Order: sequence, then C-alpha cells, then structure tokens
Amino acid sequence: MNFLMNLEKILGIRKKGVRSIAFAVAFFAVILSMGLAFICLFVISGFQKEYQKSILAFNAHIVLFSEQGRGEEKKVREAIEHINLQTQNAMITDVSPFAVSEAVILDSSGLKACILKAIDPQKLKNVYALELNILDGREDLSHSLLLGSELAYQISKNEIKMIIPQGASLTDLKRSIQTIPLAGIFKSGIYEFDSRFALTSFEMLKKLTGVFKITGYEIALQDPLGAPRVAKLLEENLPGMRAISWDELNSSLFKAMQMEKSVFFIVVTLIFFVAAFNLLGATAMSVYLCRYEISLLYSLGVSKLKLQRSFGLTGFLFGITSCLMGWLIAFLMLKLEDYYGWIKLDPKIYFISTLPMDFGPKLFGVGLIFGSLICFLFALGVAKNLIQEKYIINYIK
Repeated sequence: MNFLMNLEKILGIRKKGVRSIAFAVAFFAVILSMGLAFICLFVISGFQKEYQKSILAFNAHIVLFSEQGRGEEKKVREAIEHINLQTQNAMITDVSPFAVSEAVILDSSGLKACILKAIDPQKLKNVYALELNILDGREDLSHSLLLGSELAYQISKNEIKMIIPQGASLTDLKRSIQTIPLAGIFKSGIYEFDSRFALTSFEMLKKLTGVFKITGYEIALQDPLGAPRVAKLLEENLPGMRAISWDELNSSLFKAMQMEKSVFFIVVTLIFFVAAFNLLGATAMSVYLCRYEISLLYSLGVSKLKLQRSFGLTGFLFGITSCLMGWLIAFLMLKLEDYYGWIKLDPKIYFISTLPMDFGPKLFGVGLIFGSLICFLFALGVAKNLIQEKYIINYIK
C-alpha cells in the first residue's frame, strides 16, 4: 500500500489515469498470451486431425492379419456377420483382402523402390477414403496401377515398367519386367504413403509374381472410434488371427503428438500466468485508488463480501474480453497463413506440406473458460487480501 501511495504522489497522475494504464498493460499482456495459446492449440489439434484423416484414408479402421494366407475369407465374413448380429448393429460395413510386396519401378531417371499393395478394386471406395484422379478411359483397375501422388510426380509416365525381385537371377529379372498401364493417382495426404505406395489388383500382382500370399484383411467400420472394441471381438471370434485397430497401428505417432500437445499446453500456461500477474498489480492499484469509495460503500451497509466479489467480477469480465480478443487475433493470423501459405513444411519430416489448423468450438470453449476463470481468481484473491476491515477503517479515518 505504501508503494502505491508513493507512486501516486511521485507520478502525480489522477486515479483514472493510473488505473487505465495498469489495466491497459494487463489487458494487452493477457490478449497476446491467449492469442499465442489459441494458435498453439489450433495448430497442434490441426496436426492431430489431419494425420487421423490421412491415415484413415489409406488404411482401413482395422487390419486383420492372415494366418494361412489363403482360404480364410469365408471364415472372416462369417465372424463379421456374427459380430454384427451380436452387437445388433452393423458396426462393420465392409471387408477387403490385401497383399503387399516390394517392387521396383524402372524409369529413365533410375530405379525407384516402392511397396505394391494389391486390393479388391470393387472395394476401393467402400474401404478407403482416398482422393482419386482416374485417367480418362481407365476406370478398370483390374489390369492397371494406381500410383501415390508424390511417386507419380517423380515418374510422369502413363505406362509403368515394374519388376518384383524375389531372389531370381539377373536374367530372370529381365524377363519378368512387366509394363503396366497407369490408371491414375491417389492422394492420402501423408507423404510417406503418397511417395512409396502403388495400388493394383490381385490379378496384376499374380501376373508379376506368379504366386502370392494374402497378407490380411482390411475392415471398414461405421464409427472409427469403435475400432479397439471391434478388434477385440474379431480376435475372440477368429483364434490365431491378429486384429489391430488404426489407433494401435499408429500409436507411436499419436503418443508423440499427445506429448507435444501437453508440453505446449504447459509452456503456454506459464506464459499466460506471467501475463495474468499484470492483472494482480492492476487490481491492487484499483483497490487502493478506490479506497475512499470502498470505505463509503462499506459505511452505507455494503458488505465486505460484495465489495470483494465486485472486483472478482471485474476480473472475470476482463478475462472473457481478453480471451475473445486473443482468439480473434489467433483466428485472423491463421486464416491469413491459410490463404497466403507463408509457412511451408517439409513433407519428409512432417508428412504434410502445409500448416494444418483446427478451429473447433471445443478448443475455443476450453481456452475461454480457462482464461476467464484464472483472471477471476486472480482478481478475487487480490480483493480478498486488500479489502479487509482494518484497511477500510483506516480509509474512513
């Protein structure tokens, strides 16, 4: 209190001027910290959402790995029908076998290794959510090839020369070179998939290898979030087969993202608390400069609790306003970035090339409640410490 009294005498500033400066400094500090917090939350959530969307576009919700490699499809379909009847809900919407093999593409610029994935072309749109660009007149995928967008960009040919090395001699490899028509390209959104994978039919894979083994079955669900429960039911109904849900298959990626999200939240929270400490000083100065008004209201019968709550309410309104302004700044900055694309990401590191963002109402609500509640508690805490009977009596005297 003595410090505030001396400050007022030294500066010679009126009450309103001192309060305005103090609250303006606190206001802008909290706005900037909340803007930074919202930017971090929107970007981290955007990464998580984009990765999930791209992973589910290329991989099915559940991957069921085959035990024998052939002759299991009937058993798998019977198990799926049993699960749908058991749950009284068509949780599993479709199933498609798949097989993978390493392959080499021969191009004028050199050899390019890729992963050839054989699927049922009729199930392509039911099981996968890929962005497809089919060439005119090449809708039939049974004897053609779909390349990932990044892989197709490196080759830029309508016919692909491909071999599948399986320990054969060099002469046999030369004889096994097959020219496959390019039916189009697919895009999942993740560089790892789009630069390494090629999709084809089982007929074409058999033509290339002579014989192949079914790797497993990809299963599509109505609700991706129910994948862990359905995977457990599949393993119970199909002993010896391993069912892995999409989140378990990519658990390391999502765990790393969750850790990043937690670290960002801690750092931004500390920044916000440092900014909110300006509100402590502003509220303390406001209480001191309004000491005569406080003592007058107390003399007229206004309770100490009501006086304290009035300053707490001021802090709450302060918090809501600053959080809204911080959200607006974050929203405008990210929208400008989305429009102009100033930030370019290396897809080899981040798997995507543009900065993702998610303006979900849940994130906005969490930030608004958190910021306004902290400001309310800070202001109320200062008011409870400074608006005491002993101080009010001194003001009256």
